[in-house]
Amino acid sequence: MYKEIEHTADLAIEVSADSIENIFSEAARGMFYIMYKEVKNLKNIKHDINLDSFSNEYLLVDFLNELLYINETREFVFSNLNIQIKKNSLNANVFGYDEKKEKKIAIKAATYHNLEIVRKDNIYRTQITFDV
Repeated sequence: MYKEIEHTADLAIEVSADSIENIFSEAARGMFYIMYKEVKNLKNIKHDINLDSFSNEYLLVDFLNELLYINETREFVFSNLNIQIKKNSLNANVFGYDEKKEKKIAIKAATYHNLEIVRKDNIYRTQITFDV
């Protein structure tokens, strides 16, 4: 689950999920929803992503920025994500479609601003700020 929250200069979303992998999936879905306001459940494109980082927070930002890069260069929108995370390493198969229509909001990057992934009562939560 994700929801858009108010932020002074940029855009931010709050994400909660039952696993660290689902935090990443929901963050990606939320980001694409902000950009397009409608995300189709199509799977005609598959892309593999493998990343390593210093922490899950850095890994999340790297992952979202990789998706933004693919979106910017190939116009792919990802709606289905199969993610595995182990020891600050991510392996993902992401599925989606190409979208030629203009974005509602152009996101430049996911940022590290106040980023922290917290686990409480078996629920993971984070807030991600995007530079627009």
